[in-house]
Amino acid sequence: MKEGGLMNKDNQEGLNKRSRHSLSIGFAQYGIVGFIILIPALLGAIIGSRIDPPETNTWTISLLAAGFVIGILSALLWIRKEIKHDRII
Repeated sequence: MKEGGLMNKDNQEGLNKRSRHSLSIGFAQYGIVGFIILIPALLGAIIGSRIDPPETNTWTISLLAAGFVIGILSALLWIRKEIKHDRII
């Protein structure tokens, strides 16, 4: 009976370690998704600001929006790939 109690305690410790590990992985994945969206948006804004004449912001806004769309699509593809990878493992 004592062994069963120890095994349950060991199992609980293993679950706690896994849950902490999965929590840190979850936060890291949120950061990766944020950067996947942010980088194309910033590149679009920078390129657009270089193209625009001094009084207008049309290219900046257009390329910023295009960067967000590209970033969101890239993030969705990355998330889909991660979900498939998690199901395989």
